[in-house]
Amino acid sequence: QSGKTSLIRAITGSSRAEIGGGFRPCTRSAQLFPFPSEKDYFLQFLDTRGLGEVDYDPSEDLGVMADQSHCLIVVIKALDHAQRCVLDPLKQILAAHPDWPLIVVQTSLHEGYPGAGTQHILPYPFAQPPYPADVPQDLARSLIAQQQWLAGYQARVVPVDFTLPEDGYVPEHYGLEALWSAIEEAMPLGLRAMLQET
Repeated sequence: QSGKTSLIRAITGSSRAEIGGGFRPCTRSAQLFPFPSEKDYFLQFLDTRGLGEVDYDPSEDLGVMADQSHCLIVVIKALDHAQRCVLDPLKQILAAHPDWPLIVVQTSLHEGYPGAGTQHILPYPFAQPPYPADVPQDLARSLIAQQQWLAGYQARVVPVDFTLPEDGYVPEHYGLEALWSAIEEAMPLGLRAMLQET
């Protein structure tokens, strides 16, 4: 529930990115999402179980994509502090694949807003800490605490809030430009241009 499917929808623009829709099982614990279609794709997302789940060994899932992967994206809720258990499997993955760039996406920023009617701060203020005073203090503290856990990693950290139209937040894909900047810096493959052509 950290927002992995929302992230895939935001990146691809595909409503097909729904569990049971565009995803198909590829191991006992992971699912694969090929884009733009199962038969004709140039991009695949491997959606694993949560890295911090008890008894989760990522080795089988990693074996599926080890020779094809270009990037590791870890998705965590901005206010979730039960993330320490993510670091051990993350360390194991990066030890096996030190060439994979790491992007950490901090999601659900609106859960740290002071009230239900609070809108996103514009322009996007999360390029790097310290954050400006209009960022709610509890949210800023939480984001920075999570970022400090990752201090030993060469991680690109991007706070985002990807919502649905009925949620009432504008823009719906808040922080998407910052995420694309991180992706293109990590993987200079022209991926965004390819996606826009589909």
